[in-house]
Amino acid sequence: MLLTLAEEMRGRGVEVDSRREDAFAAFKKSRAEEIADESQDEAIRNEFLELCAHLHAEQRHAVTTRQMFTQSSMRKRCTLGFLVMVGAQATGTIVINNYGTSLYKSLGFSSLNQLVMAAAWVTVAPIGNLFNALVVDRFGRVRMLVTGYIGCLVALIGASVTIALYDKTGGINRHLASAAVFFLFLHVGVFTFTIDATTYVYASEIFPTGARARGLFISVSGLFLSSMTFVVAAGKAFQNIGWKYYMLFASLTTVFIIITIMFFPETRQRSLEDMGALFGDAVIDAIEPVDLEPPTAAASLTDDANDANAKPEKEAMGTAAVA
Repeated sequence: MLLTLAEEMRGRGVEVDSRREDAFAAFKKSRAEEIADESQDEAIRNEFLELCAHLHAEQRHAVTTRQMFTQSSMRKRCTLGFLVMVGAQATGTIVINNYGTSLYKSLGFSSLNQLVMAAAWVTVAPIGNLFNALVVDRFGRVRMLVTGYIGCLVALIGASVTIALYDKTGGINRHLASAAVFFLFLHVGVFTFTIDATTYVYASEIFPTGARARGLFISVSGLFLSSMTFVVAAGKAFQNIGWKYYMLFASLTTVFIIITIMFFPETRQRSLEDMGALFGDAVIDAIEPVDLEPPTAAASLTDDANDANAKPEKEAMGTAAVA
């Protein structure tokens, strides 16, 4: 909530300090269920002050668009964000979604059954995404991704084998057709329950507040580039190599399992302010003293008066020094 407020104020050209009292009230309200006594209230206050310190640090060290690619820590973030989006599409989910009715038709199902199964396949998605969003903090991002990739790999291999055997029998074995449909539904189930929501969480949280919009833009570009590539090629691929197109996705998914395990840092239970430590950014250890109350009008007038009185004294001292 505080980060959203700060981002909005930055966009309007308003200093965070000018609305710190409102921000603290909103932040405290978001933690209302955690405040049971005065000690916890103090902890919430300290957490808010730490957030303010990090926001000030990010404002002092704003990242330019050029630095998104030239600064090593930001370049690593962009690479990981781009890869996590490409990896999700490399499982073949977008192809199965777009060519669902054609796939079911090739398995000998009627037009009505094709539409019913395609609708059922899509219906699984929101249920899986809801579950994914609820448990991703408990199981961890990298663990969810690797588990999802392995599950999708099993589903892709199963679909490839059953479709190949179905074609070999001349399309008369209905048990093999049903088994192929099972693996296609297993694929979407695994994907939505483990990968789909996780990719957006991971690709957004690895970037600092000031660079998050641009970082997510770069990351999501991987999603669209890979989606277009796989979908445009799918028509010719199914026509020329059939079920072997699934083996391409199985191979790519295997590669992304290895990449994710080796190069993706786990961000579970890390605050957005501590994320920089994973990428070599400077970490703020101490909380800068920050007053929650904005300066009053009387205090501002007093400061102005003191400055006005101090100016003649400084000028007199300067004249004496010259003499």
